[in-house]
Amino acid sequence: MLNKVILLGDKKPTATTRLICFHHAGGTPSEYLKLNRYCGSDIELKVISIPRITTHSPFTDPEVSNLLIQISIIIKNLIDMPLVLFGHSMGGLMAHYYAFELAENSNLLLGLIVSSVQPPNGKLNSNSSSPSTATFWELLYDLIYLGGFPKYMMKDESLLNEAVNIYRNDLKIIELIQQLNVAKVKTPITYFGGENDPINRSNEYLAWSDKTEIEFNSKLFPGGHFYFSDQMDDFVSSLKTSIIRFKCATFTSKT
Repeated sequence: MLNKVILLGDKKPTATTRLICFHHAGGTPSEYLKLNRYCGSDIELKVISIPRITTHSPFTDPEVSNLLIQISIIIKNLIDMPLVLFGHSMGGLMAHYYAFELAENSNLLLGLIVSSVQPPNGKLNSNSSSPSTATFWELLYDLIYLGGFPKYMMKDESLLNEAVNIYRNDLKIIELIQQLNVAKVKTPITYFGGENDPINRSNEYLAWSDKTEIEFNSKLFPGGHFYFSDQMDDFVSSLKTSIIRFKCATFTSKT
């Protein structure tokens, strides 16, 4: 039986907006909890923590469906103030999935921010084959290719195996979500990415404009797939600007 999905992040009594983050494939919530120190008192940060399973066998479809249901329940319990969803890489696809669900059932979703990911297109968007059949080396290449893979892990075989197995399980989540995300969302979308990220070189990220019924904006930063790691101040400033833009759009639509 899988561990439960966990919601991380401190409550902020003075917050006026809640930012819900979804981490990337193979990643951990701690990398996004760091944003909290930059958010100020008016933005309450929450991070969805997906179980990190280190065994070789990938999630089954029923297990992934169970995870998605758990996350849906968690998010529905957070609809007591305006929300913004943010997701990096795999997290962007997950955020888009829940943005569609929220926009259909609540008027408190201000907007969606997706980062370093192509829009859902029914494909895995990975150099690897299916997560069930991909080899260790295919998955390791994926992790190294996108950057952000700690060099110290390359010297530890057990850590390498754990990282690859976690990534394999996350790809299974992507595989299922790619089959589910088909409709446009009734909320504005902003795209962030790195100028040197391979997925941005062909401007395929602009296809996100076709995934919203309202407004699309984008910004590319210097750097690669994990562009925000070395420019957190500028990244968070852009996050805040997007949130303000979302609020203005919501106010305008009501007047």
